[in-house]
Amino acid sequence: MTLTSVVAAPAAGRLGTRTTAASGLALSAVGLLLTMGMSSEGGFPPVLAGMVVGEAGFMLCNVALTIAGSGGAGEDRKGLSAGLLNTSIQLGDAWGLGIVATVVAAATIGGEAASSEALIGGLRWGALACVGFAALALPVVLFGLPGGKEQYT
Repeated sequence: MTLTSVVAAPAAGRLGTRTTAASGLALSAVGLLLTMGMSSEGGFPPVLAGMVVGEAGFMLCNVALTIAGSGGAGEDRKGLSAGLLNTSIQLGDAWGLGIVATVVAAATIGGEAASSEALIGGLRWGALACVGFAALALPVVLFGLPGGKEQYT
């Protein structure tokens, strides 16, 4: 995942804010969908592939949204802008984790106790919830962010 980040981060500055963020969301969703191939008999390859693709998407999206979130502030307000952005990310992560954990628990409880297939099924539902978050964010990115490369200067 680290190597993927090293490759994806410089590429993020070449496409413009909207395109980079939308591409990142799409790649993140594809990565999550790739993990759906996990199984109790050995699902390491699809999980690894999903992690690599998803990390590339996360890095593209993260770079673009950080620039969009702090790029418009004047020099005297960049610290405030960065603080608000960081607080928003932390709150979003907390809410998202709570929702996804609830989905995983609810899906797992429906299966046999301690069954590996029930746990895998719960994790698949959690991944689908994350794909849903990406799908909900995509229109916000496409219609709410500027598309030019000027955001990267």
